[in-house]
Amino acid sequence: MAKRRKGLTFEEHDALAAELFAMRNHLIDVIVQLGGAYPKANPVNRYVDRAEHNLDMLRCVLEDHLFHEHPERAETHVYYRAGRHG
Repeated sequence: MAKRRKGLTFEEHDALAAELFAMRNHLIDVIVQLGGAYPKANPVNRYVDRAEHNLDMLRCVLEDHLFHEHPERAETHVYYRAGRHG
């Protein structure tokens, strides 16, 4: 029988959320740079847009896990921090 995993601690969620937030901010800078360098229809822009979408989906799914694993401490500001790009 497989052992059930407990997920992340609240502190691990918080630290990971901060890293993902920084990654998203950097990715937005890359999107702006590439958007100015290549036409919108260029595959480069399609791939970087997908990367942004996938990073946002990851944050969304992890936020769901946070609320399930730590309902007493969970808040939306953990994965969606106020700041530069969101």
